[in-house]
Amino acid sequence: MQTDSHAEPCNICPRGCHTNRIDERGFCGVHRSIRLANISLHFGEEPVISGTQGSATFFFSGCTLRCAFCQNWQISHHSQGRDISCETLAELFFIAEQRGAHNINLVSATQFTPDIIKAITIARERYTLTIPFMWNSGGYDSIQTIDQLKAVGVSIFLPDLKFLNSQDSAYFCLAKDYPTIATQAILRMLEDNPPSYNTSGLLQHGVIIRHLVMPGRLDITFKVLQWFKTYAQGKAILSLMTQYTPVNIPNEQRVIPQRHITAQEDAELLKMLEKLQIDDGFYQDLIIDNKWLPDFSHQTAPFHNKLAQTIWQWNNIVSILN
Repeated sequence: MQTDSHAEPCNICPRGCHTNRIDERGFCGVHRSIRLANISLHFGEEPVISGTQGSATFFFSGCTLRCAFCQNWQISHHSQGRDISCETLAELFFIAEQRGAHNINLVSATQFTPDIIKAITIARERYTLTIPFMWNSGGYDSIQTIDQLKAVGVSIFLPDLKFLNSQDSAYFCLAKDYPTIATQAILRMLEDNPPSYNTSGLLQHGVIIRHLVMPGRLDITFKVLQWFKTYAQGKAILSLMTQYTPVNIPNEQRVIPQRHITAQEDAELLKMLEKLQIDDGFYQDLIIDNKWLPDFSHQTAPFHNKLAQTIWQWNNIVSILN
């Protein structure tokens, strides 16, 4: 059972590493205190999320997975970021809303779930926040976490569905049980949560299931699409991403594909969708460069200025709270 006590061995995520995260870092690479890396008005999410004014993406440090191909490895693997309190996070939620964000987008926050829930509660009560909260995760969440998030009003979920094969998930994510955990979590996200939109066409409730296509491994994608067809079509929105870009994570020994998706693979993906009669959702245009990759060590703008506008950055000494 998940515990809220900071002093007890941690079992917040399904990995259950049971580390005392007051004194030590868990598998996730962070202590129990919220550690935040960046807040941006992001325009690169799905159109129903980014809209015209951007999604307020809150990028948290650490991660319960260790994906060998992670584009955000500086914060997920190396835990770059700044420790903040629940009260500060709640105030940052309010500032993001004041900047015109359509929603609050919590990126890879599983390792801080109890304190995130507290911050959401404070933001609702103290600042009367009205924009939607969304949970943007790798899918490695417990059912209890999903229930707790729904209870405090998180209405949009953006889980990845990376693998449905335990061998691949063990190698690439160091989580053999990922397929079972992720599919169970997604099914719980779908319960009583059909997609709904405001008058501007922006998602207010619902689930977007994301899948990153890996070069040379379309077999992985086909299994994910089959699962979506069987369990989620008509209940969730599919977002098929072809942005895979090779990254070189220091000291990472696992071998990953060293190329982008080809035009031929892109065509094969479209045939898969046609074969399975999946004709709604989002399909990303082919990306053949790495200009869009973030650099979270940058003091002012980790993202390309056409992709995002920085609100808060962990290593910028000027605080927007002053």
